[in-house]
Amino acid sequence: RMLEFARIGENLEGLPRLEHNGAEAFFRRVEQNAADLATWVGELYFELHRGTYTTQAANKKKNRRAEFLLRETEILQSIGMLDKSEYPARELTEIWKIVLKNQFHDIIPGSSIGAVYKDSDADYERVFAEAGRIRDAGLQALSAMVDTRGPKKPIFVFNALNWERSDIVEAPLPAQMKVAGVADAFGNDMPYEIVGPPARRRVRFLARNVPGIGYHVFRLLDKASADAEPPQLLASETKLENRWLRVEFDKQGLIRSIFDKDAGREIV
Repeated sequence: RMLEFARIGENLEGLPRLEHNGAEAFFRRVEQNAADLATWVGELYFELHRGTYTTQAANKKKNRRAEFLLRETEILQSIGMLDKSEYPARELTEIWKIVLKNQFHDIIPGSSIGAVYKDSDADYERVFAEAGRIRDAGLQALSAMVDTRGPKKPIFVFNALNWERSDIVEAPLPAQMKVAGVADAFGNDMPYEIVGPPARRRVRFLARNVPGIGYHVFRLLDKASADAEPPQLLASETKLENRWLRVEFDKQGLIRSIFDKDAGREIV
């Protein structure tokens, strides 16, 4: 059928004249006219494909999440080789094949049929489970290589980015553990807060200056240091307060007062 269409197109009014021929004749003509042809140097990249949209945003997000996860996994497993651990090349190759298959140009932009995205969702769940398991094993192996001996409970924080990073870290707390502070490896106090119900308490703190592709060990303290700042955020059902503002609510949750501590005056 395609050949019949091609023959129709050889002399179809309104369209350029077509010549139906074989590959050998085509390349012979290319050689004969090579001097008149433009030469392209570098990557064949179509600029209009940059930042294109998709009808399947969740699918595209999972693909990006899978790429980030595999990057972290490869970094941690590569570091593990310093301790003579075996690199899981075969497993990671199979996982990458799943991710790359789902980067096919009809899947990513969302132009496939619905059944394709059911399959890709299942593929990504497999990727997250298998790569996550390998990544966590690498993280456990790396933390076991680090000397965390010292007072109080250590929290090992790894930064997979290439540059130094300060960010919020959250970790579970034993039910009966008292926390009066969080300090870095140099004894500097970190801003922190305790969140969650008693049965699922977590400590949330600012992990400052964790080096790129590196780690810091922070410690939970049961006694605050002499120069530690008091907690900067206080919260109750009707009030939120930090070093700058005190905000009060009524029983319906509507704001009734915002007091600016620096200016010493009521805003609302």
